[in-house]
Amino acid sequence: MPKAQIHFFSATGNSQLAAEVVSSGLKKAGWQVSLKDIRTMDIIKEAENLAAADLIGFVFPTYAFRAAIPMEKHLIGLPPATRPTPVFLVATFAGYLDRGFMRVRDFLVAKNYIPILTKTLVCEDSWTVVRVPCLIYDKGWPTNRSLEELREFARNEIPRAWMENRDSPNDCVSWVPWNPITFIAATFPLAVRKGTQFPIFVRKSLCVRCGACVRQCPMKRLRLDPFPKAQGECVGCYGCINCCPKDAINTWFTNGRVRYR
Repeated sequence: MPKAQIHFFSATGNSQLAAEVVSSGLKKAGWQVSLKDIRTMDIIKEAENLAAADLIGFVFPTYAFRAAIPMEKHLIGLPPATRPTPVFLVATFAGYLDRGFMRVRDFLVAKNYIPILTKTLVCEDSWTVVRVPCLIYDKGWPTNRSLEELREFARNEIPRAWMENRDSPNDCVSWVPWNPITFIAATFPLAVRKGTQFPIFVRKSLCVRCGACVRQCPMKRLRLDPFPKAQGECVGCYGCINCCPKDAINTWFTNGRVRYR
């Protein structure tokens, strides 16, 4: 029975759902699958299990035209493979993916992991700043149909690609031509990495100190003191803004915007 590991990062829950769907598809194909939330992984201690896997998958959300920062850091910290090792990529996104797969591919190839297959899952846009009433991008996604397509992809396409590439994996990530959005994608993430794009402010008159934002934050950067305060790196998921029941938390350009629930 072939063994697969799926490493995922999820802030809103969509990427975790995608990882679980992929896992169920592989299990239907007769694979043994381990799901790994990278926030709770000790990659050094996991090195032996990593080497024992026949195939590794990485499932992540795309923010600002790139994989979420925690996933990029996880890829940078992976122990190098002793031989070219096949992997697959699944990205959840709501806008323009652009060079997201290319950046991930560069991190992986440097460690001797070769992407042999990629897949995207369209989800409703969680970036509050771009949400407009009556014009919310991809509202209602992922659909049951798109999730079933992802499951069948995992059941049929991933095993087939692994059989064809397990001895000599071929890189499947193609070049993305430069265009105006690519230019923005290459420059905007600098602000995201520094966290300067997402300082939050709290309207204390609305805040009920329920702690929902503290529980939601995937980076554990929020605490109640006595109102929410942020310290540390922001991944830019807008989770704290979207989950607030009183819309008391905002960042630049989000006040009055429709939240992702």
